[in-house]
Amino acid sequence: MVRGGARAMIVEVLLSFRYLIAGLAIVPAHAAAQAVLETVTQPWWQALWFRLGMLALVFALLGFGFRWRLRAIRLRNLELEKEVAERTAALSSTTEDLEKHRAGLEKSQEIAHLGNWYLDIGSHAMTWSKEMFCIFGYTQAGAVADYDKFLAAVHPDDRTFVQTEIFQALKTPDYAYDIEHRVIRPDGEIRYVHEIGEIIRAADGKPVRMIGTALDITARKQIEEALTKARMDAEMANQAKSEFMANMSHEIRTPLNAIINLSYLVAQTEMTPKQTDYLNKIQVAGRSLVRIINDILDFSKIEANRLDFEHIPFNLDDVFNTLFSSVATETDKAHLEIIYNIDRNTPHFLVGDPLRLGQVLVNLVSNAIKFTPAGEIVISVRPVRLERDQAVLCFSVRDTGIGMVPEQIERLFQPFSQADGSITRKYGGTGLGLAISKRLVNMMHGDFRVESAKGGGSTFSFTARFELSPAAPHTQHAAIDELHGLQVLVADDNATVRAVLKDYLESFGLHVMTVSNGTEALAVLEPTSDTAPYHPFDLAILDCKMPGMGGCQIAQRLRHHPRCSRLVKILMVTAYGREEIRREALSQGIDAFLVKPVSPSVLLETLLETLLALRGQNASPMHPALPASTQAETAQAQSLSGARVLLVEDNEINQEIALELLRGRGLSVTTAENGRLGVAAVQQQPFDLVLMDLQMPDMDGFEATRRIRADPRFAALPIIAMTAHAMSGDREKCLQAGMNDHVPKPIDPPQLFAVLAKWLHFDGTPSGVQSASADDAADLPEQLAGFDLANGLAKVSGNRALYRRLLSRFYRHNRTAAEEIKTALQSGDGERAHRLAHTLKGVAGNLGAKSLFTAAAKLEQVMARQGEVAATLTVFEQALEEALTVLERLEPPPNSHASVPESTDAALDLARVTPLLVDLSESLEQDFGRALQQFECLKPLLAHAPLAHELEVLEKSLAEFDVHAAEDVLLQIAGKLKITLA
Repeated sequence: MVRGGARAMIVEVLLSFRYLIAGLAIVPAHAAAQAVLETVTQPWWQALWFRLGMLALVFALLGFGFRWRLRAIRLRNLELEKEVAERTAALSSTTEDLEKHRAGLEKSQEIAHLGNWYLDIGSHAMTWSKEMFCIFGYTQAGAVADYDKFLAAVHPDDRTFVQTEIFQALKTPDYAYDIEHRVIRPDGEIRYVHEIGEIIRAADGKPVRMIGTALDITARKQIEEALTKARMDAEMANQAKSEFMANMSHEIRTPLNAIINLSYLVAQTEMTPKQTDYLNKIQVAGRSLVRIINDILDFSKIEANRLDFEHIPFNLDDVFNTLFSSVATETDKAHLEIIYNIDRNTPHFLVGDPLRLGQVLVNLVSNAIKFTPAGEIVISVRPVRLERDQAVLCFSVRDTGIGMVPEQIERLFQPFSQADGSITRKYGGTGLGLAISKRLVNMMHGDFRVESAKGGGSTFSFTARFELSPAAPHTQHAAIDELHGLQVLVADDNATVRAVLKDYLESFGLHVMTVSNGTEALAVLEPTSDTAPYHPFDLAILDCKMPGMGGCQIAQRLRHHPRCSRLVKILMVTAYGREEIRREALSQGIDAFLVKPVSPSVLLETLLETLLALRGQNASPMHPALPASTQAETAQAQSLSGARVLLVEDNEINQEIALELLRGRGLSVTTAENGRLGVAAVQQQPFDLVLMDLQMPDMDGFEATRRIRADPRFAALPIIAMTAHAMSGDREKCLQAGMNDHVPKPIDPPQLFAVLAKWLHFDGTPSGVQSASADDAADLPEQLAGFDLANGLAKVSGNRALYRRLLSRFYRHNRTAAEEIKTALQSGDGERAHRLAHTLKGVAGNLGAKSLFTAAAKLEQVMARQGEVAATLTVFEQALEEALTVLERLEPPPNSHASVPESTDAALDLARVTPLLVDLSESLEQDFGRALQQFECLKPLLAHAPLAHELEVLEKSLAEFDVHAAEDVLLQIAGKLKITLA
């Protein structure tokens, strides 16, 4: 086609050139002819020829122009044809692409169930895409799309909502029409549709039409409903699991409570060493099982994201004291030395969760004990960052145990796993402790770190962030300046202990020298000769057990040396066999006694109580016979004694355990078997506190508490939950029901009594009765020649006032004891003499009169063998005289106290007297010290009854520790009051 066009064009050009040449040829010919004609006469034909020639020329030119123009038109036509062909081809391709895109879009809309629609506002006519008809269940053929059909298809329950949304979109510019609703297809099937629309407006703002999309979201809705159902099923399953675990916890803890606490109660009685060992093992195993249960429950709480944290002020010292109490039995058994290394810049008064912090430390220390066959465990704390209102502390637990390789460390924090299978089999455990501890540390905004080497021990460290307590007391004791410059010797074979104690002491301003054994200690403490100048240390801190020579032997040498017997104060420190070693150390005349691990605060208080005496300073009274924990228990026992407690508990074994524990502290206890009876008991008689179980038949503890709180009279009555439930939220539920606190089972006696002391604001004296004077305790000196105060106070649970009164009674009732024995022997009444010696021996032993006890026991033995008693009786008389002389100094001058007339106008409160009499009767055989305390509570209550003689006889019997006589007179009192003691 192109070649043919080119050929035609060439032909036209050649023809044009032909006419042009012909025309050009005519012009010169015409000119020549014109020239000839000018020379001759011009005929008519000459003019005609000229005109014809000119006309031919014009036609030639016109022909040439026409041909040229025709050629140009043909060329343009060819170009146009080509362009049209190209555009036609492009349009055809575009149409094909558009068709493909349209088909693809329709297919995509079909797949996505997405339809398009247009609504003419004026006519209400709607244009639907194919998929719109499918969504609404219509066939496109013959279907009419309009607004009325659309509304008719909308679910009746959603129709008003859809109309309102469309109206709002029409009325409000830029309104987001974005809704979900249901449609009902002609076949009755319900589909869910998600619509998005936009209003097109005219220049004046009036709505013209509305365009939008409709997406079939039925599948998504079905998935959402399935997920919702699955979530609800999962929540129900989780709730069922939680309830199951709570119930199982309750069922397991109830017998565990019996096992642990009954063994605790049996351990308070006289037993053989083998029985004691068995009971200790039962308690250790029981508490190990409790820890396993707690780990499983905590892990369950973590999985459910329901592990709660408290945010309360606490003292870091209390956390360390609780930590040692939790692991003391394990460390004693393993013969490991626990060392506290607390940096002097560490703040002690913090705000956070002390229970969770202690839980992490107990777990780490327990693991260290488990994997450390010998050596030491060092628990350190230092500040990482201190700010104005918060602190980041680093805690670490370093042991000298078996260590781990890197592969074992990587598996440490995985739940239900330990270092390897052999370790699990050998050492036991759930493998949850470290996983839980890591989560707890993360919740305290800290991190874990482990360093270990096979055979080289391990160090577990973690950081934790706490707020600083705004009400923190000043940690610097007012008298600490008085310690500056004092000389202290530290003797301990453990290098870590020496370094830690040296750091503590130097931070108090003391000059410290350390030695590693007893020989070195004696070399610097004992004078080399009688004439050599001697500059003793102010204090010697001696480890009780050191190679070669222990602290007790050093103390004995120093106390028997004439030049340094009392110049050096001796502070004994021990880690093993504390009770036995303490008694031995006290017998050697030490001035203070500390149990490892030693914290800075305890060491400082001990220094202030012992060293300030050198300078005549007044310090807090030091009780070397009782460690700090015992003194706290003593004060606690005195604050609880005589309080009236209602125990609401349905389990008989739990009742028996709680009764023994509570009555052992001198509390008056009434029981109720369920919540309904508990409510009735509260309404019938007054109580100082209620211990409420939660899970009981007939009426549970929650409902019982709510009913008690509904009565305004009991708004301030403390109610403590005591339950085996231990799931997350139990404590919150208790508080919401109106309870004041929560004590979990198995019952931990120290924790129970700490909670009671917190809420039971009771001074130990029944209401309306004057409390005993505190002067009795103040009159008791720190030392009595011939008396073991530690032993005597232990018999009365550390009650110094009671012990002081018993000493006074002993003095008044036994001044003629030697004469009575002599008289009985002279009259031939050997039985009475033997009985008097036996009674006096028992009294002396209970009061801690060591020399008198030994002499009376020897005299009793001689009389039992019917041997010669003269020499033995003389020794007995001397020992009795020495004891009476010492006690005579304690007696007040005559008429120093005016007699207090007895009140006779008060009625006898049998509701309070009866349980005390029953408890006293039971205690006479089991715990005489407890019986003495219960009599002190009972005496003022019986002062209003006509029982003066019986009370006097009972008091005398108890003072003489005569159990049988006390039981007889107690039966007489019960008979007069018509009370049954059985």
